[in-house]
Amino acid sequence: LAVQPFKLHGSHNSKVAPIHHIKLYGKPSGAGTDVSLNNTDFPGTGVAIMYDEKTCASSPITVTGLPTNDSYVFAVAAFDANGELVGHLGKMCSPIEALNPLPLPL
Repeated sequence: LAVQPFKLHGSHNSKVAPIHHIKLYGKPSGAGTDVSLNNTDFPGTGVAIMYDEKTCASSPITVTGLPTNDSYVFAVAAFDANGELVGHLGKMCSPIEALNPLPLPL
């Protein structure tokens, strides 16, 4: 599963540290609570991805190891150069279902 985060808001506020990198957090949907900074069970979650303040862009984040036919929720957090959280964990997305690709005739 590849995730491309949207432009992050608030990093241009002079009272907020510049965003240095972002991390994606995720978990199975319906597993009780919202996504938290502890939800790093799947490869690709909790990994620092560089964030460009000038273009407000990052590389896509790839999450692997998701069992198929289950739904997952994700949220992004921004961090400064010291690894400190900038603001708070972003809004959780709607559930995304991981499905096997359909076979294509050759």
